[in-house]
Amino acid sequence: MINVFISHNYKDKPMARKIAKELDKYGIKVWIDESEIRLGDSLIEKIRDGLDHMDFLIALISENSVHSEWVKKELDIAMNKEIDGKKVIAIPILVGRCELPGFLKGKLYADMSSSRKYNENIPVLIRRFDINEIVDDKNEFTEYKLSAAQVIEKIENIKNENETIEFLESFGYSERTLFYRDTFIQLINKLLEDEKISIDLLVSLIEICKYCPNDAVIKLSLTQLLNRTDEQILQSTINVLRKTKSLKIQQKKILKILKECKDSDLEKCIWDYFLSVQLDIDVAASLWEFIQENLTTNHSNKIIMCMCKLSSRLSDDSIFEEWYTLWKKGDEKEKRDFVNCMCKYGFQSEGVYLVSPKLRDNIKDVLFNSFGENDTDNANLMIALLTGAGNLVESNTEIWDKLKGLDEYSILLTLEILRDEYNIAYIFNSTEDIEALKGFVKSKNRNIKKVALDVIAEISLKESLEVIKKENDFSIQYYNAGSLLYTLLKESNVKEYKELFEKVKEKIEDGYCSRADRNLICYGDYLLGNIDVDNMIANLQIKKDNDNIGRQYDIERKNKLLVEMLEDLLEQEDITITAKKKIGGFIKSSKV
Repeated sequence: MINVFISHNYKDKPMARKIAKELDKYGIKVWIDESEIRLGDSLIEKIRDGLDHMDFLIALISENSVHSEWVKKELDIAMNKEIDGKKVIAIPILVGRCELPGFLKGKLYADMSSSRKYNENIPVLIRRFDINEIVDDKNEFTEYKLSAAQVIEKIENIKNENETIEFLESFGYSERTLFYRDTFIQLINKLLEDEKISIDLLVSLIEICKYCPNDAVIKLSLTQLLNRTDEQILQSTINVLRKTKSLKIQQKKILKILKECKDSDLEKCIWDYFLSVQLDIDVAASLWEFIQENLTTNHSNKIIMCMCKLSSRLSDDSIFEEWYTLWKKGDEKEKRDFVNCMCKYGFQSEGVYLVSPKLRDNIKDVLFNSFGENDTDNANLMIALLTGAGNLVESNTEIWDKLKGLDEYSILLTLEILRDEYNIAYIFNSTEDIEALKGFVKSKNRNIKKVALDVIAEISLKESLEVIKKENDFSIQYYNAGSLLYTLLKESNVKEYKELFEKVKEKIEDGYCSRADRNLICYGDYLLGNIDVDNMIANLQIKKDNDNIGRQYDIERKNKLLVEMLEDLLEQEDITITAKKKIGGFIKSSKV
């Protein structure tokens, strides 16, 4: 832990507290006299004792302090230690107008003598401790409500191992932002690399790393833990890497562990890892070679699942050939399990593309003939075909026709999964998809009809608008209003669908409204004559929607459409030169 002593005159105590609070958020242990020196203590002894354990001395310089004998002695101790080549480094901070003491002249100092200068230079001070800026301002962690510095101190000063383990077990998702503090990362790495601490404590430390965000996990010393021989440590480390972004070197090490593994629990953990992570292409190829070598003696569900996932990553006919051979040899239950594994893990890419026409027909026949009485299995199989069939079928029409022949429960579950779990606009972009879905809109089952309309509303084609416009049973929902807005502006003359536009606008504005949606609504109002071009331009904004994680595809396509429409507007003769300049400026800023 970085330890900092703040030297100050009592009149500058508010500024000392302010700086101490700021440093504490970054996991820096701060000593100031009000908390570390008690009544009756020798000030000089306490200061000297404190500085013996300090890394930095911050000296608050003002008219109050330059005339203070205590501050001069504190500075003198620190400066002498620095001159002797020891670790304490003095950092002068100007907090009021005054002349610097002679022994500090020539040293760099931070000017925080005004609010503006404080705000400018506090980040400079933070960086002086080799700390990167953090992305949140949370300063209470765990059920104990401790600051970052207190958390670090509690872990660092291990007095009772069981108490430390109990404390680590109090960590949860809300503690993930601790990993943005370099002081916390440094402590965790120091302990992870310490071969003297017990296995129980090390495992508890590894466990809290599962809360580390993906953009910070690369800072953790997890790779070298994969060189350990203890199976408990390896299993804990692999489980953490399964939930975070893992490196190629880590994947290679884990594959090596698998090849040498004798423990069934560890082996299961490794297969779960390979099923969860995005495998490097070279590691995926090596893993497939290993699976091929062992398929004759071991084709458990985990291995079959992993093999199916590799088919999506490697696009290798040999994987499907092996799968088909195993399927033919299996009994009825095994065949069903093989198909479920392929549907769940083998269709994760945009499409399955097989070179061999014969193999394509064989795989297609297996899948098309695997529908049964279980609605969940049927839905998973149908979803796999609709989203990733690739060149197994000539068009989706064949798959839609198969869906029509299933029972109502299988149809409803398939449509619900499509609506709730998939980006419809990305998957379906043809009129044949809409024509097929229109068949379900005619269903006597009102639930099937409703969900089919919801799916149609997400497809970005004018034909979708025609279906929605004619169906009185369709109800605009918050989750599909944004898609309808995009389609209205991209595929139609908004005036033809004015009534639908107004309903969509109302639904969006009553609920959650992103900046991208507001821009499109604004442009739609302009097209309908509700506002003039100057007001339209004045209301447009380019702003990142920070709360739209997971919706980036939708935001980007809406922003792109807006720019395209504005570029078309520049070609119109009735737009004034002034308006065109503003539009041009907006387009330019949006592309930065």
